[in-house]
Order: sequence, then structure tokens, then C-alpha cells
Amino acid sequence: WFQVGGDGNVGVGIVIENDPSTHNVFVQSVVPGAGADRSGRVELGDTIVSVDGVSVDGLPSTLFRLIRGKPGTWVDVTVRKPRVGEVRLRLQRGTPDYFLSREHLAEVQAEADIRAEMEHLRSRVVRLSGAHTEAQEKIAQTQALIKQQHADFQAWATPLVLRNEQAARGIAGLETEFKRK
Repeated sequence: WFQVGGDGNVGVGIVIENDPSTHNVFVQSVVPGAGADRSGRVELGDTIVSVDGVSVDGLPSTLFRLIRGKPGTWVDVTVRKPRVGEVRLRLQRGTPDYFLSREHLAEVQAEADIRAEMEHLRSRVVRLSGAHTEAQEKIAQTQALIKQQHADFQAWATPLVLRNEQAARGIAGLETEFKRK
């Protein structure tokens, strides 16, 4: 059952049938996309034994009353499966539209999260780009300073051209004097 009542309550998306000879309530069909279908455990022919621990054998109205609730809430349904026996299932109430809208909301949230992450990364790139530009400016300044110092050194290290013999002897004397010390 998944009809939305005036109270907003819904079921888990199973269509039931009451067997008049046994008074058992069994699953006639499962609504695609509703809670029972999404569980993957409800099968055609399953006999519904109880809902939230209350026996519903032969009591479809009790089943209907107990299985309905607010969309998104959970209900325990015990079914009897052929060749397996009783199995307790935890099913979420909701229509296919309810689950689709929740999935849509999850997709919208994921998209918003991706956009926020992209904005964060973009701002980091901008900051890093600014730091990179700043570093490039410092490198350029350092290179210019090195070139200037190199030019100054080249000017200082230019060979000395002596214009006469007397100057050459004077320099040689200074060199000898320097080596002694």
C-alpha cells in the first residue's frame, strides 16, 4: 500500500490479496520504486505474517492501518517465504515519487557540494597565482641584482693597463711586498 491519505501517511508499496480459503494476506505485486521494491527482499507470493510485531493473518484492515506511516519512516514486516520460512524485513515507507524526490535532493546537494569545492579550488588557484607572480617578481629582482653585481665585478676585474715601465715596477714591488706579509 502506498496511497497517500488525507493524513499524509503512506505504505511501503505492496499490493496485497487476502486468500479466503486460508485467510492469509499475501503479496500480489510490488510497486516499482517504492520502499518494498527498493529493499529487494519482498517477492510475489510472500505471506505477510505481522507488522511491527502485530499479527495480521487474515486481517487486511489491520495490515493496512499498521503498515502506513509518515514517508521516510521505517516499519518491520515479517513475511513467510516459501521454502525459507519467516523473515523479518525492515522497510521504509514512501511512494516512488517520495524516493525520487529524495534522490533528486541528494543530487542537487551533491551538485552544490561540487560547486562549493570548485569555488574553493578556484580561490586557491587565484591565491597561488598571486604568490607565483610575487615570487616571479622577486626572482626578476634578484636576477637584476646579480647582473648588476656581475657588471660591477667585471668593471673592477678589468685588466690593469700600465702606461710606463716605472708604474709596472711599482706594481711588481707592491706584489712582492704583499706576498711577504
